[in-house]
Amino acid sequence: MGEDGEIHDTLWLINLDGPENNDWLVVNQFTVVEDRRTRRPDVLVFVNGLPLVVIELKNPADEKTTIFHAFNQLQNYKKEIPCLFAYNELMIVSDGLQARLGTLTSGWDRFMPWRTIEGIDTAPTNSVELEVLIKGIFAKQRFLDLILNFIVFEDNGGGIFKKAAAYHQFHAVNKAVECTFSACGFEYDHSRLIGRYPAFRGKMAGEMRGARLRGEKLGLNEDEIAFYDALEVNDSAVKVLGSKTLKTIARELVAAVRRSVTIDWTVRENARARIRVMVKRILRKYGYPPDKQEKATQTVLQQAEVLCKEWAV
Repeated sequence: MGEDGEIHDTLWLINLDGPENNDWLVVNQFTVVEDRRTRRPDVLVFVNGLPLVVIELKNPADEKTTIFHAFNQLQNYKKEIPCLFAYNELMIVSDGLQARLGTLTSGWDRFMPWRTIEGIDTAPTNSVELEVLIKGIFAKQRFLDLILNFIVFEDNGGGIFKKAAAYHQFHAVNKAVECTFSACGFEYDHSRLIGRYPAFRGKMAGEMRGARLRGEKLGLNEDEIAFYDALEVNDSAVKVLGSKTLKTIARELVAAVRRSVTIDWTVRENARARIRVMVKRILRKYGYPPDKQEKATQTVLQQAEVLCKEWAV
């Protein structure tokens, strides 16, 4: 209570303006005491004082202990020192070579390896799994993105389960978001955790509503307006072709992409090459300005990849 009365504000547990603005701490053999039981998990990862990750390690030289024994040790900790897991996001087990990642409710079959660092390529089969997992998850930006945007709760009728995205899901979703932003004409900033910025979400939602209203005015659906906007950014195209022709191109592009919905995007370069040829053929057919075709093709390609994945679901 101040001189001007009560002051209300929001206090965030994690600073999203920049990972370095948070307090990061990794502790070995941290002592936890609960109900007269003393336990010391091998490694705890704290962010702003919150124990978000528990890591249990086993000696690779000991043939009698495996990462499955580390998993069982975590189950014991859950029973004996439950206070430690009130803020837990991830649980990791390793023998120094193999490594698996899960959540508080994951069974052993759901503890999975993390097989990439940057998300560009999977690590070679002879890689040390623990090294790949640590570098792939604990880069501060990726870690905050993972725990804020890629962990969900699900009620399957028999209880509530906590689920974390696998490595391929994490990187695929982020790539799809990047492509969607680009196709819609938004600048994608890799340094921002956009999923947790209410003001930014509000701005984006407003822009998307504006695109929907513009589509209704032009007689285009949401997929068609996305391609129309990609074509319309070229002023010379608008002047030469006019809005009516651009709408025709947008409709034909959507129809052509829909026919390509079964393209296997895991074979990325082949898929992009097929779509590129198709897009360029349509643009040339309607006389789209040659000097602007490459940029328009790139934007349409990005949107096509996103739409193909959505339509294939």
